[in-house]
Amino acid sequence: MSEKIEHIPIEKILEPREEIRSYITREALDELKTSIEKYGILSPLKVRPIGNKFEIVYGHRRFIAAKELGFTHLPCIVEELDDKATLIQRIHENVMREEMNIIDQVNLVHRLYDREGMSYKEIGEIFGKSESWARDMDRLWYCDEEIKDALMAGHIKKSHAIVLMRHPDRERRLYFLKLCIENGASPKTLDLWIRDDLGVIETIREATPIQKISDLKKGAGTVKFRCATCDEMVPGDAMYVVHLCERCYRTLMETKRGLEWQDTIKEEDTSTKPSES
Repeated sequence: MSEKIEHIPIEKILEPREEIRSYITREALDELKTSIEKYGILSPLKVRPIGNKFEIVYGHRRFIAAKELGFTHLPCIVEELDDKATLIQRIHENVMREEMNIIDQVNLVHRLYDREGMSYKEIGEIFGKSESWARDMDRLWYCDEEIKDALMAGHIKKSHAIVLMRHPDRERRLYFLKLCIENGASPKTLDLWIRDDLGVIETIREATPIQKISDLKKGAGTVKFRCATCDEMVPGDAMYVVHLCERCYRTLMETKRGLEWQDTIKEEDTSTKPSES
């Protein structure tokens, strides 16, 4: 059974209290106005009752275009919805129309997880994606604004942004962001740069020298990591990763040097002791 369409006076229609898109471009709006002038509003708006008026669930762009064209009534489907159901329907509509950029999606995923208490599996289903996709999108919410801007502009991919945020220093993250964009680096290359910058990776290469980072492929060499406390080179799969702030890192290094100094003194004391006859 098809949903009933009502023609509601435009002055009784309220714009969304929470818009899920960060902006509506003038160009897209003008194109929509041209289409409405020629064919009319082909798809009705969805609204929900708010007192004696109606809030837009989806169809905001159609509302703005029709209002600028001087429409007095708009075709609408009226449905009683709570805030959560309204948000989910807005997401479904915009995903189907491909009207959301990646940062709008990131903000929505974080809102659903943090404010609505939904699981990543449930969020993934709303977007028609996997649980791991939703988890990665939520991680992007914590990115620096410069990284988000580069992501939205298409200069980097989602995987680049996740790798960049592994570096604890903001200035170095932005340095590697610039380096990545200028050189068109892959996420794997970027990961190597950052690991090397943090001083946690050393590559034991084969006799044939590697000319550039992109030549480093599986089987080209054995990747080992230097332990931060004992300096021993250990295979990567036997390492543990611990993130420390600058103050704690310095304390750890000072403690390490103190222990090494004590060991040196002990060795000197032992070597200077007279041997028993």
